[in-house]
Amino acid sequence: MNSKSGRTMMLWTLLLLPALAFANDATSNHALNWIGDHLRESIAKSDRDRAALTDAQSAIARANAAVSLSQRYQDSAAESVAMRALETALHAKELAELNLTRHEEAAHRLESALHYAGIEHTGAVAVRLVGKVLIKHHGDDAISTWDGQGILAPGDTLTLGSDAKVQLAVIDGGWLSLGPDSTFTFSAPDKSFWTYDLTGKIHYIRAHGADVLKPPVKYRGAGSVITVRGTEFEMNSANGHPEEFTLIDGKMNLESTATAKSRSMQAWWLTPDKGWQMPAEGSLARVSQLQGAVEIQDASGKIVPATQDAILKTGDQIKSGADGLVILDVADHYRIALFSNSRLESVTEKNSGRPLYALREGRLHVWGNGKPGPIFLTPNTVTTPAAQEFEITIVEGGLAQYVMIDGAVEITAVQKRANITKINPWWDN
Repeated sequence: MNSKSGRTMMLWTLLLLPALAFANDATSNHALNWIGDHLRESIAKSDRDRAALTDAQSAIARANAAVSLSQRYQDSAAESVAMRALETALHAKELAELNLTRHEEAAHRLESALHYAGIEHTGAVAVRLVGKVLIKHHGDDAISTWDGQGILAPGDTLTLGSDAKVQLAVIDGGWLSLGPDSTFTFSAPDKSFWTYDLTGKIHYIRAHGADVLKPPVKYRGAGSVITVRGTEFEMNSANGHPEEFTLIDGKMNLESTATAKSRSMQAWWLTPDKGWQMPAEGSLARVSQLQGAVEIQDASGKIVPATQDAILKTGDQIKSGADGLVILDVADHYRIALFSNSRLESVTEKNSGRPLYALREGRLHVWGNGKPGPIFLTPNTVTTPAAQEFEITIVEGGLAQYVMIDGAVEITAVQKRANITKINPWWDN
C-alpha cells in the first residue's frame, strides 16, 4: 500500500471508529444516521461525477473531430483552437475519473460501516429517493411523507407513489431498488432470518465484495419467498398476478408460500386424457395433447408436423406456431405445456444421462409432483425444480422470467451478469 493510500485508509478509520463505537450503543441511532447521511452525499457526488465524465467524453469526441477537420483543410489557427479544447476536455475527463473513484471508494467504506455498525439496529438506509413516498413506523398508526432521511427499523413500511423510486442500502450488503407503486416492510429476525416484504417492481443487486451476513435475508412477495446468494434479480407483481422473477446473475431459491391461481390454464388443457405416460424407451418426451401448428425438428434438421403420441429424442426440437399449443409428458412424472411461438429442445446430460429440456424461445408451463424433477435450461439459467407448478418465459435480452405457482425451484445464472442493456434497467435511470 502506498503512503497516500495508507493515509486515506487511516483517515477513514479515524472517521468511522467513533461512529462504529457509538453504534454499539443500542439506545441510539445517531451514528447510523451519520453514516447514512454521508453515504447519501457520496452517492449523490458519484452521480454528478458520472455526468461530468459523460460530458467530458462527449467534449473529447467533438474536439477530436474538430482537430481532424482543421488538419484536413490545413487550417492551423482552427487546429490550435481545437487542440486547446481537446486538452481542456482531457483534463476534465481525468478530473471526473479521479473524483468518481474517490467518491465511490468513500461510498463503499460508508456502506461497509453501515452494514457492520447497523446490523443490530437497522433494516435499510435510503441512498436515492425520487417522487412521493409514504412511511408508517412500527407501532404508530400515523402515515407521513418520507424524505429519505433516517434509518428504517423493523416494522417500518414504505409505500411508493406512481411517480416514485427509492434505492436502499440493505443489511445483507445489497442494493434494493423499489419502483413506482411498490411497498417495502422490514421484519425483525424470525427463525434465523431477516425478512423484507415486497410488492410491486423490485430490483436487487448484491454489493461488490459484500460479506455473507448471519442471519441471512429472505425477500418475500405476496405468494413467494426468495433467498439469494451473490445475486442480482428483478421482481414484478401487479394486479393480483403471481410475482414474476427475472434472475440476472448468481443464484436464487424461489419457493411459493401460497398456491397461486394458475393464470395460464386454458380449458383444452383440462380435457380428460389418459394421464401422464412414461415416454418410450430411448425418448425424452411424448406429445400428450396438441392443437394448431406444431412441428418437430430432429437432430439432422428434418422437420415434420407433430402428431399425437409423437416422441422427442436427444437433439430434437419441438416448435409451436402462432396458433400452436402442445402438452408433453416428460421424465419424473413432469408435464410441460408449450405456448404459441415457442421452441423447446430435448437434451441428455453427458455425464449422468439425465434428461434436460431447453426453452430456446417463448413460454412454457410445468406441472410436477412436488419431488425433484428434470433440469430445465434457458439461454441464461439452469433450473432444478421440486415443484407442483411453475412457468418460464424468455424475455428481452434472452433472460428467463419465472412465475412460481406451487412448490420450489433453484435457479442458477449460467452467464456472468447477462446483458441488461436490452431490458431497460429502470433502477439506474
